[in-house]
Amino acid sequence: NRYVILINTDFSDQIKHPANTSKTLAAKAIIYSWGPNGKSDDGANELYGGDQGTDDVTSWD
Repeated sequence: NRYVILINTDFSDQIKHPANTSKTLAAKAIIYSWGPNGKSDDGANELYGGDQGTDDVTSWD
């Protein structure tokens, strides 16, 4: 399925969490896949506050 790559371009090594923009991830780049359901859940999955229908596969979990 599709995947999304977010790259830090301001050299702060911080990227806003796609599913919760009030949080940041310490990274130069992150990647997430739309998961088995083929729909974008903005990086949310059951491990990170999502419900049973959110199944994105993330590089930071």
